Amino acid sequence: MPPALAHFFEHDAKPFALAARRSKSLHQSWVHPPTEPGKVVDLARKRQGPTNFGYLIHECDTGAIAGYIEITNIVRGPFQSAYLGFYMFKGYERRGYMKRALGVIIKRAWRELKLHRLEANIQPENAASVALVKSLGFSKEGYSPAYLKIGGRWRDHERWAILANSRSAASQETPSSQARAAGHEGGQDTGAILGAARRALARQQPLERRLVGHGLLDPFP
Repeated sequence: MPPALAHFFEHDAKPFALAARRSKSLHQSWVHPPTEPGKVVDLARKRQGPTNFGYLIHECDTGAIAGYIEITNIVRGPFQSAYLGFYMFKGYERRGYMKRALGVIIKRAWRELKLHRLEANIQPENAASVALVKSLGFSKEGYSPAYLKIGGRWRDHERWAILANSRSAASQETPSSQARAAGHEGGQDTGAILGAARRALARQQPLERRLVGHGLLDPFP
């Protein structure tokens, strides 16, 4: 089953902190997410708009937090650009979750946040993340020596970006758009299916109501 996406809130602090502590060996020098619930609460409060947004990737079967994505430092006016950050937690890497989730988030950046450009800064040794953004259509724009201080050291980064009007951006499809296309081709009333799914979801537990990025459910209803 594909992953689910949800907005990042303060009540996610404890499971997020546990996942971050468990993932230190995976994250190494790439990222250092907060591992204390209080600091996670602070992060969540800073990722609820209007210029910074955080999203959690959940495993659908268990509801466990599998990864994190953020769009930050949105600059409006003639720039309409923001930074994209992302990481998985240990035990959920190499399942394709991040690529699927980023496809949804990038579409959201264009369609709902009305951005023109997303920039991801990645350490050149992080081959997995470089390969991921390349597969999503990002282009390498440059190299920034000693760009960010991570784990007590200033680390070099490559600058990767994607534009809303690029051919690769236009070709991306979200899981929900694929589901709608499948429903149309099969002669099904997809609108009725989505409505029934939302009503069923509303009767479930609070955590499950936030897991809305899978199957025929719109990722951000």
